[in-house]
Amino acid sequence: MVDDTCGFDKADAQIITDNDIDNYWLINNKIDKTNKKPSFCEQNNIKNFNVSVLENLGVDLLINEITNLNSISDENIGTARQRHLDLLKKALDHLYMAKKYNDNQGLDIVAEELRRAHHIIDEILGGQVNKELLDKVFSDFCIGK
Repeated sequence: MVDDTCGFDKADAQIITDNDIDNYWLINNKIDKTNKKPSFCEQNNIKNFNVSVLENLGVDLLINEITNLNSISDENIGTARQRHLDLLKKALDHLYMAKKYNDNQGLDIVAEELRRAHHIIDEILGGQVNKELLDKVFSDFCIGK
């Protein structure tokens, strides 16, 4: 998330480069201060959103895109692992808290809540494996003797 009054700068670009990220979402917030219109576009694996969280402009575009990531329909909800559903609920709770703290300008707390939500989603997608998951795998399954 980038403050649109400052824009995407060299430090932001360096984070992308240092982490070898080739597809990401760039969320330009505070468009109410820069007089931009809410918008969404995708180019070269980069999803770009112009939003104002304060004025609730363009947030629906962001929500729609999140919803489209991996829609859970009535057809496949029965096959979703309960662990994933529990983790998604935790991530959603952190996102709600980030929104709450953002409304009160607690930006350091917003960053922490977003970090926690990201960590949980990363865990679901297999980016990080925690000790509890490994313990669960090895206790529930008979792995080679």
